[in-house]
Amino acid sequence: MKTQKLLLSISALLVLLVAGGMWLRGQDARVLLQPQSSASTAPSSILSQQSVQPRQASASASSGVPAEGHAPPPHQESSTASPATHSMDWVSITPPVLAYGASNPVVVTAQITDEALIRSSLNLLYVPKNGTPQIIGPLNDDGVNGDLVAGDRIFTIVSSSLAHLPIGLDNLAISAAFAGTLVRTQSALSIDIVPQAQTSGWLSMSDSQNVFSIKLPSTWNLKTTESAGDAPGEIKDVDFEFPDGTSVFSISVYTPGAWASLQSQDGPLPAYLGQNSKYVFGESDHQDPITGQSVTEDVILQLMPQVMATFKAN
Repeated sequence: MKTQKLLLSISALLVLLVAGGMWLRGQDARVLLQPQSSASTAPSSILSQQSVQPRQASASASSGVPAEGHAPPPHQESSTASPATHSMDWVSITPPVLAYGASNPVVVTAQITDEALIRSSLNLLYVPKNGTPQIIGPLNDDGVNGDLVAGDRIFTIVSSSLAHLPIGLDNLAISAAFAGTLVRTQSALSIDIVPQAQTSGWLSMSDSQNVFSIKLPSTWNLKTTESAGDAPGEIKDVDFEFPDGTSVFSISVYTPGAWASLQSQDGPLPAYLGQNSKYVFGESDHQDPITGQSVTEDVILQLMPQVMATFKAN
């Protein structure tokens, strides 16, 4: 009996020991789980911080501040300086209408008082409707090659090649360079090239001193009347008129100095016809209505360029 009781006591003690060990393992398990739960919250916090950083970098880039190692964007650099503008005071071409193939010289002038002008840079250009502008020749202010007065800032070119431009309205330009800018300044001109008329049978007429001659259709039945010039240096005016005194046009004779002074005046100017060693010749149209004559006004206007193409300075 004693032995049985001892065995029962030992069995009970073993049961208690096993139960106690299981309880302790449960406590350890709960203790071990607590650090794991605490550690699992740390990555969640770190991920939150990392997710903010890209947004901050994006905001910095959108502020226009360049990233390290990169130059500022080119559009952020600008200059407040504006290029200087230059212009010509006036330009002229005489005559503005020319018969194709005529030997008449065409005079192109430009006054430029801008001190920045590069005086040797002026050119007369032919500007075709399709194609590259072509240089006809240079303008000068040296008192030579058609320029009447040296140093008066009126630049001149006399050209006989324009009569061979295409028939119709041809575009020209005067081009000039100015100090301080790479862009050349241009001023536009035009000349109307008309077909050449058949002048066989035309009548040759001249002034009383025979300093010039010109051909006219004999059917016009014109006569000449001479008078002294009105301005200093204007030698005389030669009117071409109908028998009843209706004036069609006049040719004026000037000294070179008087012609040069005339170019700086306001208002309509005579069209340059030519010159010799002593005189410069200019033509002016009259505004008298032409009615009841042997020829109509429309025919006269149509043929005037061809008439002027026959002018010769003797």
